Amino acid sequence: MVQEFMVEEVVSREPDARERTGKILLPGLTALAFAAGLFFPPLWFLALALGVAAFLFLRRTDAEYEYTFFDGVLDVAAVYGKARRKELLTARVSDASFYGPADSDGARRRLAGPGVKPWQCHSGRPGAAVYLLAFRGTKGEEYLLFEPGEELRKAMARHLPRGL
Repeated sequence: MVQEFMVEEVVSREPDARERTGKILLPGLTALAFAAGLFFPPLWFLALALGVAAFLFLRRTDAEYEYTFFDGVLDVAAVYGKARRKELLTARVSDASFYGPADSDGARRRLAGPGVKPWQCHSGRPGAAVYLLAFRGTKGEEYLLFEPGEELRKAMARHLPRGL
């Protein structure tokens, strides 16, 4: 009898320098354009455009990654602004060709290949335990950089091919 096992984890992404700067500049420029629009009405269009840009930008900066592992399949989704959910990928762990810490030699060799663009689904915090999972995806060999917790690592270890 096979037991089904499910693990869910959520990792919040740290905003990078570009996002932190945008969180300050866009609302500030919007307020400045609004104030200038009081004296020169055509600037209302600029204030409106900056307001829409700020709204769209700020919704995208607050991101979390949700890992759901169920019956040997890892699903990764991004949650933006605690409201919008976007499914990013699904990986069958039994099809993995590599699994290990992202700072290991094997991971660095895989990521150094030409045209390699991994899925970046980790917090971005310095010193975080980031792992690399290489698997067969819809576009051939795909790479996922993520931060599994202890429970998720143990659950995945049961489904990995021998030797990984």
